Amino acid sequence: MSASTPGSRQALLVGLLFAFSAWGAQTHVINLSDAPPYMTPLAVRARVGDTLVFKNHGPEMVHSITDEALILFSGDIAVGAEWSYTFKRAGEYPYLCFRHHFMRGSVTVENADGSTNFAPEYAYQSAFREFVIPTLKAVPRMIIPSRVDDSMWFTEGGGDFYGFENIPANNKLGQLDDTGRIVEFATPTPGGDGSTVGVDSLIMDDKGIIWFTERLTNRIGRLDPRGGIREIQLPNPKGGALGVDLDKKGRIWFAERHDNHIGYLTPDGKLTRMELPAKDSEPRTVFVDRRQRVWYTARTANEIGYYEPGRKRFVRLKIPTENARPTGIAETSDGTIWFVEMVGNKVAKVVGDQIVEYSLPTRFSAPFKIVADAKDRLWFTQVFGNSIGMMDTRTGKILEYKIPTPDSRPGGLTVDRKGRIWFTEQLGNKIGMLLPDELAKYPDPVPVPIQRPAFAGPGNGPPPSVQGPPGAEPPRAPSAAPSAPTGQTPSAPPSAPQTRFQMRDFALPQAGSGPGNELIEDARGLLWFNQIYGNRIAAFDRRTGRFQEFGLPSVASMPSGMAMDRAGHFWIAQFRTNGLARLDPRSGHVDEYPIPIDAALPSSVAVDPSDQVWLTLLGANSIARFDRATSRFELFDMPREGSSPLHLVADRLGGLWISASEESGNYVARFEPGRRAFEVHDMPTPDCSPIGVLVDEHALWVAEGGAGKLARLDLSSRRWEEFTVPASDAEPVRLSKDSEGRIWLTDGGGLGGVGGNRLAVFDPRTRAFELIPMRTPGAKPRGILATADGVWFTQQNANLLSRLTPRGP
Repeated sequence: MSASTPGSRQALLVGLLFAFSAWGAQTHVINLSDAPPYMTPLAVRARVGDTLVFKNHGPEMVHSITDEALILFSGDIAVGAEWSYTFKRAGEYPYLCFRHHFMRGSVTVENADGSTNFAPEYAYQSAFREFVIPTLKAVPRMIIPSRVDDSMWFTEGGGDFYGFENIPANNKLGQLDDTGRIVEFATPTPGGDGSTVGVDSLIMDDKGIIWFTERLTNRIGRLDPRGGIREIQLPNPKGGALGVDLDKKGRIWFAERHDNHIGYLTPDGKLTRMELPAKDSEPRTVFVDRRQRVWYTARTANEIGYYEPGRKRFVRLKIPTENARPTGIAETSDGTIWFVEMVGNKVAKVVGDQIVEYSLPTRFSAPFKIVADAKDRLWFTQVFGNSIGMMDTRTGKILEYKIPTPDSRPGGLTVDRKGRIWFTEQLGNKIGMLLPDELAKYPDPVPVPIQRPAFAGPGNGPPPSVQGPPGAEPPRAPSAAPSAPTGQTPSAPPSAPQTRFQMRDFALPQAGSGPGNELIEDARGLLWFNQIYGNRIAAFDRRTGRFQEFGLPSVASMPSGMAMDRAGHFWIAQFRTNGLARLDPRSGHVDEYPIPIDAALPSSVAVDPSDQVWLTLLGANSIARFDRATSRFELFDMPREGSSPLHLVADRLGGLWISASEESGNYVARFEPGRRAFEVHDMPTPDCSPIGVLVDEHALWVAEGGAGKLARLDLSSRRWEEFTVPASDAEPVRLSKDSEGRIWLTDGGGLGGVGGNRLAVFDPRTRAFELIPMRTPGAKPRGILATADGVWFTQQNANLLSRLTPRGP
């Protein structure tokens, strides 16, 4: 074998360089015009990874590009504007202008070997089927099987609600038969304006009559088998009717979200309503069980309960997870009631007067609706997980199956008489079907350990007769303890481990405020933090021990991130209401700026050295810069799909470091604003879920929430080091660095969990950790800040702001 010469190696490198350029992603331009041939060129051959750019040269008409499968969907392209799409799958894509159907073209997308075959991202996705809804932006909501044939019925409610604010509401119902044909029925709204209706939930009676709710008009609709529609107005036009179900007497039960009532309508039109015991409970779902009890989920009251028509009484069960946001309800063959917690990210069941909760494998997956099949398997939609979940109630095993259409936002689901699982794709604008028998041909998508339930109820744990699935852990203590008066420290339990630190707690003025991830010290020495559930920004004066609180205008906005600019103003990410807010602490005035993208889920905010405001958009897979002069957002897509950008910080050079928290993303990135470019650094541990990031002069520090580690990226060598927190239950979240160079971590876990419920401090000199447990079980430490007078941190579930200092001699 001959040795290579420097010249031959150079030639090889040059050859590789040109080979890379030849096979690299390319951009293809298609010019749109109002005159023949309309699209130039009419046919394009591209490779996976190439980008197609449509430029509208007009001179007068607006054009809109789409294809039959809705993979391409540009929306309106104004004259002089353009729209682009990057192909990630091989195949043939015939497309047309939605406004002018005579304008047609095609693109052939090839794999590297020249083939056009497309393999699913996951093998099990062959078990999915999808059907495109004829009406664009229909936002299909709920779905049921027919009682008289094998067709499926669903509602097309449109948007104008959280996550779909920029899509108008709709007023249609659809019927899908076994051939894939869809027939649509529109309500007789005056002027045909569906944006005033918002059809939501539906049920069919034994005669084949469809009963449905209209959330914007607060009416109950009736669609007869001949296609005739009649609408019944409920007393309060703004009541917000949502859930609907049917009992054995043929009564149609419904929930009025804004009017705090449930009620029923008899087939002959008699109306009866009953108000929920707690004010402003916000009931959403109703479900009639085999015993004819009428169950409901109450979002704001954070409870599930039922109404007994015979005894005319309510029974209420408080959900142990705070701000759980309960939604769908189901019943298994043994009469057990199950439900899902959309924000709590759990599946739960009712056992007597107790609730047993099962955490889901994917963080922030947002389970929405749930149904039980004939084998007592629970199937549920995961709105932001873009999955259909399945839980085996016999073993507790949970599996998640990714939907083929990206970011489809699955909504309602049901099971038909053949055992097939049907669901709606609200953003994908499709009806999906999943075949469980075909799933059985493939290995489980992710090996998930049996979920351990947590019991909660009025007693000290489940009665001896209550058994969880194999592997269930003993009952856990409540997640929050009564708060001590402001400035006082609750006494520690006698068995609390002693450390060389002492802790002092300061109870927040209002219960259930949920202090969050941020702690900021201003020029006056005040400590500022966000209250996720209290919907406030608070300041703590360390000299007086007093709190000052500032409410945010938007109700339940869930302030999730916060940063301070040079003027001392605070910029706040409003996770639930999809906005950015600015608080002037001197006047208390708050300005709010809506983010112009559906369900962007703003999570974290940073202010860079040039005083520019940046934020992560978890749901939009991007970061954004806010222009104060124009009040506009400039978005920059993350370098990989499905990254779930969570936390960001600015370094001293103006670069932004972002954690890509999705396990499949599993990286951190540095964004250079001047070059508008990302630099990606894959995490050394697979599926580690990077959460909090901290940057100093020499390194980037990362909390690996899914791996229980602290990672360090050397900024000079770009090499990683990892340090394992010495505890099997560690889920570190946020970081801070003290004056001695030690790195402090809150170990409070993700949404719905509490991690190790401790602080951890890492000394880079000794490479050793010290663990400081919380005194309150389930306290959930979150934000942390090392200052001159100690280490300050929040305890979200315990509703405390706390300080840690060394013990005296």
